[in-house]
Amino acid sequence: MTLEKDPLVRFCVKSSCRNPVRAKTKEEAFVTCGTCGIQVCFKCRQEWHGSRVDCKDALDMELKKWVAANKDSVAYCPNCRTHIQKNGGCNHMTCAICRHEFC
Repeated sequence: MTLEKDPLVRFCVKSSCRNPVRAKTKEEAFVTCGTCGIQVCFKCRQEWHGSRVDCKDALDMELKKWVAANKDSVAYCPNCRTHIQKNGGCNHMTCAICRHEFC
């Protein structure tokens, strides 16, 4: 079985590490990378956000940080309000969610 298919394996979220970390059970809240020490949430596979914050709220906070950091290239689709990042090319955009076309 490959590591990606092992239900007890998570990968370190640190881009310079990415080492696999194996949990003992599926009930563990987080696993700790033995190489760099980063803690990874077992459920959402992101950096451990603590037991008082659920995964959805943690991911929402990460999205808000990303939007703020990329404010010059991120906009909302005028039709469905999904975040869209412009990363090059002409001004013609097509939303990946609702397929709305706009400039």
